[in-house]
Amino acid sequence: MRKKEYARNNSISDAFVFLVFGIFAICIIATLSLGISSYQKIASRDDVTYRERTCAHYIFTKLEQAENLDRVYLGEMDGSQALVIEEEIDGDIYATKIYCYDGWLMECFSIPDSGVEADAGEKLVPAESMSASITDALISIDIKTPDGDIVSVNYSVYGRREVGL
Repeated sequence: MRKKEYARNNSISDAFVFLVFGIFAICIIATLSLGISSYQKIASRDDVTYRERTCAHYIFTKLEQAENLDRVYLGEMDGSQALVIEEEIDGDIYATKIYCYDGWLMECFSIPDSGVEADAGEKLVPAESMSASITDALISIDIKTPDGDIVSVNYSVYGRREVGL
């Protein structure tokens, strides 16, 4: 009789161990799936933020590097508004055009009015559209991202001219 009782108790304790192990495994899987989901959301958010910061910083840096803000003006690139920054290199005038084309913020470096088409530019970051305005004191650029957010860059022309840069 004792052997049967011992076998019954042993199988119950084995079942209990497997049950605890199963619950533990389910908890681990649930925790991992929640962690993966959270990581994907954070990575996606960080990617969007990175693109927006890169876009704004790129335009701001291009304006900072401009030799003469009187040579910064609004132009056109295949029907889209473009920010044009002209500079002189070895006596020749070149223009950097920043514009939106085919879902991208693009940059094209060429001779002004050379007839270069919009698809010849370099893709920078995804963007739907760009609008810009230039006044005596401010260059304002708004870029609409694929997510529908607006990235705004406002560059003070007045302050830079005052200090003679």
